[in-house]
Amino acid sequence: SDGADANPTPDNPSDAAKPDDSAGNGDDLLATRLQPNSQVFQSLLTRAGGRSLSASTLQERTLPYALKLTNTPLPEHLQCGLCHSVVQNAMLLPWDPEGRSCCETCIRDGLTKNGFRCPLTGVEGVSPDDLLKNVGLRKAAEVFVEEVMRQMDLIEKEVEEMKREEEEKE
Repeated sequence: SDGADANPTPDNPSDAAKPDDSAGNGDDLLATRLQPNSQVFQSLLTRAGGRSLSASTLQERTLPYALKLTNTPLPEHLQCGLCHSVVQNAMLLPWDPEGRSCCETCIRDGLTKNGFRCPLTGVEGVSPDDLLKNVGLRKAAEVFVEEVMRQMDLIEKEVEEMKREEEEKE
């Protein structure tokens, strides 16, 4: 070996890809071998708009984010009586004198964990088999979510257009 492998330079990226033939402190060599790949970085910026597909980006596509962005309150009649989020697979509680509904998962889990005592009303001896699908509420919740998400998409498109216009002015 002519020694070029043992001492790569930042100016010569091809050296950075070669394996370490030297003995000694590997940390120093690792630091000199790690080089940014500008071409790949630019490609990622172009493809993803500079945003990584991390949990924070995915979180932006959630209903709570959309409700905040659109300044839309969650109507009380679309809320689960237990988790207070938009009701998922709404189930009517036939034993509830107020006629409330809950997410299917919330009420079934609650009944199971509480020995068939309703976690919302406290009524004893109720069975998950007594639950009724609340088809109308299910549809209303679905339409509401779709509309809020559509509004969020419109707002995000407007923001992107404004950013592009500002970049073109510069």
